[in-house]
Amino acid sequence: MILVIASSYGHLQNNLWVNAFFAGVRPVVVGLIAASAIKLGRSILHSWSSWLIFSLVLLALVIGGVNPVWVIMGAAILGWGFARLE
Repeated sequence: MILVIASSYGHLQNNLWVNAFFAGVRPVVVGLIAASAIKLGRSILHSWSSWLIFSLVLLALVIGGVNPVWVIMGAAILGWGFARLE
């Protein structure tokens, strides 16, 4: 389905109805992602180490512009180190 939409989008990107549809869908997608992140955060962020890793990741991604691959690798190393300490 995505392939059909993607192959047709080039022809439809100037269509008023298509633009209106995507203008309405974009905020919904952001809301769904935010709701999922909040729900996941509530179930995971219970220790000081998880809050520290979360804060560092957020700063690295939002302010530092660090590549997500490096952030994931760094967070995994931090998580491993904190797990050995606890």
